[in-house]
Amino acid sequence: MNQEDELIEKYLEGKLTGKSLEAFEERLGTDPAFSKAVKIQKNIQDALKTAGKMDFIQNLKAIQAEVDKPKTKSIPVKRLWLAAAVVMLMLVLPFTWFYFFNVNTNERLFDASFKPYDNLIGTRDNPNDRLQVAMKKYDNEDYEGALNDYLALLPKHPDSIDIRMYAAVSCLAIGKPLAAIRHLKRVNKKGDHIHPQAAKWYLALAYLKSGDRDMATKTLREIVKKGGRYTHQARELLKKLDRVGARVGV
Repeated sequence: MNQEDELIEKYLEGKLTGKSLEAFEERLGTDPAFSKAVKIQKNIQDALKTAGKMDFIQNLKAIQAEVDKPKTKSIPVKRLWLAAAVVMLMLVLPFTWFYFFNVNTNERLFDASFKPYDNLIGTRDNPNDRLQVAMKKYDNEDYEGALNDYLALLPKHPDSIDIRMYAAVSCLAIGKPLAAIRHLKRVNKKGDHIHPQAAKWYLALAYLKSGDRDMATKTLREIVKKGGRYTHQARELLKKLDRVGARVGV
């Protein structure tokens, strides 16, 4: 495992803190290849848990113990390793199916539920106002261009809820859910703004897009419990997630 894989693993296990966490999350928002690598590793970890990783390890340990016995004559070594290969195949095939089923299902549910957030800021023809330029790009569905403008504005306005909100939705529109989560968490920490219900809804979608179905479900349930504009959408998406879970037995 290289240093980057170790760093991603620490992040997924919640072991990064302070400046290391801030640097990691900043890179998520600016490095598409790195963001994709994190997403893939997280999906693999989740799938391995469901596929029975511990059972596989225990079976291999038992086989290795038989091989290591100094006077084992009852089971030939070749047969033991053949058994190991069979065990691996039996686990890898369900894992492969489960992984791709989950990724494809998450994508389909996200695509069916995601709609860009309404522009509540408005636009004016003022080329000297970068936020207005960004919002015009946003309205024209140039989400990558808009995101570049939002990110350029954030260092000067780190506490701007509006900029972070639309940066997050732009991230989702171009397939950067982990960066969206980072922005939306900051938005949700601020209770006094005009986007609280939307921020929660898009956070749930970001978790879904990233493959974190547990956090997506938890966030959707919070939306339903509190009520508001997105209650119906959240309830319907929860029903779909429950049906998917029943199909795969999770």
